[in-house]
Amino acid sequence: ASDDSTVAPGTGTTTTTTTTESAVSAAAAALRADVVYELADLAFTRLVAHNCYEAYDPVKCHELSDMSAKDVRLYFGGLLPRNETVVAVLLDSDAQLTGKPHDAFLVLDPFPAYKFGHPVFMFYVDVGVTVWKCEDTEGIYTALSDNTTACIQMVRSRWCNERPMTSSWDCQVKFLPMVVPTKSDRLQADNLLVCVDSKDTFLMNCPRIRDDGAELSDECNHLKTNNRGCTRGNYKCSAQKPVNQAVMLFGGWSRNMADFVTMNDLMSLKDRLISWGYAENNIRTFFANGINMSMDDDGTISSTTVNNIEPADKLNIRRYIKGVCSAARCADTFFLYLSSPARRDGNAILWDANGNGIVESDEIYTSKEFLHDISHCSARRVVVFVDQSYSGMLALHAQFQRRRVENVMIIPTTSMDDWTPRHTFNAYMRESSRTACLSEYIKPFQESQMMPPVYTGVFMEQEMRNISISGIRPCVPR
Repeated sequence: ASDDSTVAPGTGTTTTTTTTESAVSAAAAALRADVVYELADLAFTRLVAHNCYEAYDPVKCHELSDMSAKDVRLYFGGLLPRNETVVAVLLDSDAQLTGKPHDAFLVLDPFPAYKFGHPVFMFYVDVGVTVWKCEDTEGIYTALSDNTTACIQMVRSRWCNERPMTSSWDCQVKFLPMVVPTKSDRLQADNLLVCVDSKDTFLMNCPRIRDDGAELSDECNHLKTNNRGCTRGNYKCSAQKPVNQAVMLFGGWSRNMADFVTMNDLMSLKDRLISWGYAENNIRTFFANGINMSMDDDGTISSTTVNNIEPADKLNIRRYIKGVCSAARCADTFFLYLSSPARRDGNAILWDANGNGIVESDEIYTSKEFLHDISHCSARRVVVFVDQSYSGMLALHAQFQRRRVENVMIIPTTSMDDWTPRHTFNAYMRESSRTACLSEYIKPFQESQMMPPVYTGVFMEQEMRNISISGIRPCVPR
């Protein structure tokens, strides 16, 4: 084989890399990719044929049976050199085998068009185990193209045992796990779980993930430090008269679940609010672990800086919302847009601030806490759009606190037990106008016969028919 020789800069030392070594490395990478897809194909086939009814709502299993693998997003982490094992950590830390070492984990997401909180299907992979050991765990035994054998097993919640099929909801994994080497420091290790789209066997459009350079610097990042010189968290009230205020919240949890598309959706909504008369300084965005960059609509670098964006830190979110609500004559319309990954109880998942992969009390914003923060709000009206899975739960909780939220209107995008499609609300907002009545935002759900449980406080029942989001009175139907 021929040699390609180069001199290492500043050393005078010749470094030789043979084309044979390069070819071997490329072949190994190709073989690994083939193995990943073999495992994923087997997992998907088994899921559609059998496992669906073990770990998913049986009523909805037909959605999977009619689905092609090309509609399914594939994530994979593991098969490391030197047979090093990996562990997976789930957000709610309630799955069987979480923390136990395996050779790899793969995740199938059959519903990538929905916001997280929807079911994903997670499998662990053990290489070189015997067929009888695999069958003892009800795994799937297979021979791979690299002449190894593997056992694949679906990961299910520990609450699944001894439950009837009708209770299978709690068996579902609903968020992407964190996968790290077994011997690593979990708080320092990178998440090995990545989206895979090198072949057209599965979905071929992995989301663009933000890198370290897209995060907020430590100077004003409340997740890392509490710098007194950082004043970005202060709300601004007008001395002359109440003005429109807005908060947009996306917790994100991890980079895999907080991509550029989500960020663009928030910026699009912000631009819409500005065009409707909201002052940019009165629109506060809490996004993932912050943004420290400029961007265009397609996620590329722009000359216009993204302003008033902070990390989704619970303490600062609550402080800001309660500050606006407690200040006299501060807000005319207080608009809040909630769009975080959500649990089935409707609670919003914020950013994994300590990086341990497990949600803790300061990393989840509960419906109860949110309603407490906007209760008896001094704003003339509070309009809440809940564009996240299980969003109907917030409206339901508000029904039991009517006397505390009389000037509040809560518009969820889904019922109490369903997931929310991505981009649908933003598309609707783009078609809306500055003068559209608040009541008009309920119509798309009425027309689609998917009416979520909208909450309207006693002061909003008539108000929503007479005023727009931007406070224009009288408003007009679309």
